[in-house]
Amino acid sequence: MTNTIASIISLITLCVTAFGAYETKPETVSPGSNAHWNALGLVSKHVKPSADRIPSGAETPEAAAEIFFKAFKANDRKAAAEVAADGPVEDLFEMRGVDKISPFKLVSETVIYFDGGSLELNIVTNYSGRFYVNRVIGSAD
Repeated sequence: MTNTIASIISLITLCVTAFGAYETKPETVSPGSNAHWNALGLVSKHVKPSADRIPSGAETPEAAAEIFFKAFKANDRKAAAEVAADGPVEDLFEMRGVDKISPFKLVSETVIYFDGGSLELNIVTNYSGRFYVNRVIGSAD
């Protein structure tokens, strides 16, 4: 009976949340993570603007996304920081627990997909005209 009531409450909460009439308390992405999901997607509690550090970037948006993704898969923050601002590096690396459960796949130059959601890479240019990841925007399926 308790499981049935819990299931009904979960279903109602999901429906209300889907229509945007109910603000949910942010949930963490993985235990010990500083990143969490809210109504707008993935956000980090501690990301500071990276105005002081502009990454050297890559020659193309595709290269920036690929280098960023490969660095994440290799658990190489330093390599990721070459083509991404501090916030996106922190946001993506906070999701290592999710990646172990549902392996991430780079499906385009701007989208990383996993079961249950996706991450959109916002890619911009630096002062030299090279491309880097400026933000990671998460969305749940």
